[in-house]
Amino acid sequence: MPRSRNLSLRQAQRKVTDQEEKVRLAQVKAEAALEQMDEFEKRAKHQVGTQTKRIRAQSDNHLLQMKISDFLNLKLKYFTDYKWKGPEPSDSRARNNSVSTDRGRCRTRQCSQLPRPIVQ
Repeated sequence: MPRSRNLSLRQAQRKVTDQEEKVRLAQVKAEAALEQMDEFEKRAKHQVGTQTKRIRAQSDNHLLQMKISDFLNLKLKYFTDYKWKGPEPSDSRARNNSVSTDRGRCRTRQCSQLPRPIVQ
């Protein structure tokens, strides 16, 4: 009697191998997606940190040290609406723009000078 081939066993093995390959490919794709998400997270954190530093650098020191309840009581719509008048210097004297008192001589303003004609 001739020996018959057992096709169902080979097909089952091939099916298991194909499933394992699909699982491995799915794992590789998931790892790549997770790495992309990690890179996106790092970039987003860096951008937020940079923007926070910029806001802190541009904000008034008195505003930065203010309590949140005091800030909310100001009822401002934008940060730029905040104008804090600091303490005036004790030695505040009015200076005239046209006269330099330190040098003791008259000076004209730079912007009042006419531009020189260009000679060709």
